[in-house]
Amino acid sequence: MREKKIPIITLLIICFFVSITYCEDVVDYKKQSEEKCREVVEMIKKFGAILTFKELNKKKGRFVWEDSYVYTIDIKKGIILSHNDRSFVGKLVSDIKNINGRKIYREFMKMGETKGSGWISYIWKENRRRKHELKYSFVMKIPGQDILVISSTYDKQKPAPKKAKN
Repeated sequence: MREKKIPIITLLIICFFVSITYCEDVVDYKKQSEEKCREVVEMIKKFGAILTFKELNKKKGRFVWEDSYVYTIDIKKGIILSHNDRSFVGKLVSDIKNINGRKIYREFMKMGETKGSGWISYIWKENRRRKHELKYSFVMKIPGQDILVISSTYDKQKPAPKKAKN
């Protein structure tokens, strides 16, 4: 009987360390996303929006890493001001809904206007894999301006159902 307990204990220990590693990855991503957003805010204050947007519009710029990126939207107009995929720049996004009917960009704008910054999770269609996945976005409003800085990434550890509860 004792021989059967060892593999179970070993399995539990492995699961524990895998879960800790996953949590550390999420914490690291969150920290990195927040730092990148703060860096964009500082660049806009120091160099102005136009020069900063040029950097944010680069496909492989310093604000694009792994499957994550930083972009900006105008809170009042609901349009994308900068994005590493230039085809999104100028696009009206305030009424775009996800598969669950949530107007995600309006949630971003409300978060920026009411709290200044914070995290929002939602289901979104990942274009390369063409399936709906859990996505996290850190939102930060630039004080005194109508610009919202957003960092987004997909959570590949937790595939999302096609239709999920909000």
